[in-house]
Amino acid sequence: MSDVDDYIRAHRDRFTRDALTEQLLEAGHEPEAINAAWGRVEAQDGAVAAPVTVGTGSRIVSVVLIVIVIAGYAYVGFIGVAGLSIAATGFHGGSVGTIFSIAMLVYGIAMLAGLAFAIRRIWRSPAVGGGSAMIVAVGVAALMLIGISGGCIVGAFVASGLRSVVP
Repeated sequence: MSDVDDYIRAHRDRFTRDALTEQLLEAGHEPEAINAAWGRVEAQDGAVAAPVTVGTGSRIVSVVLIVIVIAGYAYVGFIGVAGLSIAATGFHGGSVGTIFSIAMLVYGIAMLAGLAFAIRRIWRSPAVGGGSAMIVAVGVAALMLIGISGGCIVGAFVASGLRSVVP
């Protein structure tokens, strides 16, 4: 018996198997654990559990989307680094200060965290709900990318403003 078993037993009369499976996958449970739980729960009823499967076509689409997301993050990351460099040094040149170094560190960590989240979400989307889940996963990746980059652009302007005030 597990928490997954208890969750299925508590909610199977109100929700479909697909809806419960989707919720369990989104909560981070592995498809194998969910299949095993359904097997145990339905064995008590004498029913046969249908496994959670992910088709090869869905995985191919996931890999293509992940490559596109990585390329997007790399491109925007390069533009972000260039933009922060210009903001930190100005168009006339100059030294790169502490504020720039901190901004680059924060930007890099945010980009890597956003990329990791996006890849995980896209990879799990075929098991969660197929096409609609993939669209949501790519949308979340794009929004995170825009948010991270926008925050860094604002940070660059603030940093360049501070640079002009602090000797």
